[in-house]
Amino acid sequence: MRRASHLNVKRKTHPRRYMATFKLRFRFNISHKGMITGDDKEYEFALPNGHPAKLHCIDAEKFGESTRFALTSGSYQSEEEALDYAQQIKESTLCFGAKHRMGIDAGKDKASGGFTSFMKEKILSENGLRVIDDVHGVTAYSEDIPTSCVTVSATELLRPRGREFFADEICTILSEPRCVNSKTKLSMELLTASFFETSPRSRFLTLVLAAESVLDPNNRSESASSLVDHLRGITKCADIPDDERLSILGSLNWLKKDSISQSLRKMAAEHLPDHKYDGLPSESFIKKCYEARSYLVHTGEADERKYNIGGLAANLEVYMRDMLVKLSLGKGETNGVRLL
Repeated sequence: MRRASHLNVKRKTHPRRYMATFKLRFRFNISHKGMITGDDKEYEFALPNGHPAKLHCIDAEKFGESTRFALTSGSYQSEEEALDYAQQIKESTLCFGAKHRMGIDAGKDKASGGFTSFMKEKILSENGLRVIDDVHGVTAYSEDIPTSCVTVSATELLRPRGREFFADEICTILSEPRCVNSKTKLSMELLTASFFETSPRSRFLTLVLAAESVLDPNNRSESASSLVDHLRGITKCADIPDDERLSILGSLNWLKKDSISQSLRKMAAEHLPDHKYDGLPSESFIKKCYEARSYLVHTGEADERKYNIGGLAANLEVYMRDMLVKLSLGKGETNGVRLL
């Protein structure tokens, strides 16, 4: 039998697959400026595992003026390997803080906010730059394409406006018809006040309150209203203390109106029917926001696997901007929810 090497057979060659490596990132805060000193913004060094690393400032141009830092290191063979070593760096940093009596906030490995999926895809397609959420704590990502970490908060990533633009916009708005009543004015005050909030949760709750403040829920159907009247009659005759009776009757009165959640969904469907936020239709998005709000208010927390409060707040800010521009500068009546 002739050996295969003597046969005139063309062997198929397969291009070598490119194996992406991963970079780890650990972001942490310190309690006071000047606890880590230096006149530059970046410092390169080698980790014990042989990988090069870089420590850099986030909120200042030199170490001595910064309280927020990020440590990065690349060329890890897998995401798991990068995350594992990042956790070791995090633990070592906490040990450093305890040893040297330095206040260190190492985070909970969660992002406080971020761009929408649409915006991330737009930046990637137009600029070849992948944008990921700025995780407070440890994270890892592929090094296959340039990557930038960003956060969206009440005080960051605001678009500067020139004085001429500001003056021109004020004059334009002054000269146009406006529909601003006490409800929309309050909602605008809450929206603009949210930019001063530093906590993602308090900012989110402020924005939900801004959405609620423009509502004037419709009456329920006659049959539903009759049912409420029946319940009111039973309550009036019930053998309970007067203060409890009055409290229950007051609650029943609200049942003659659409619920807050229903009204929010109707408002979104009427005014922003073709808009999406965080990948969801407007009515589904505002429903999710109100669900998260209910968990926060009634239990003090929301399941982070389902409700990313920072991300919801970033998208809700855009939602409220769109809604208030529509209500105050647009025209027309609502269908199902009376707002103006």
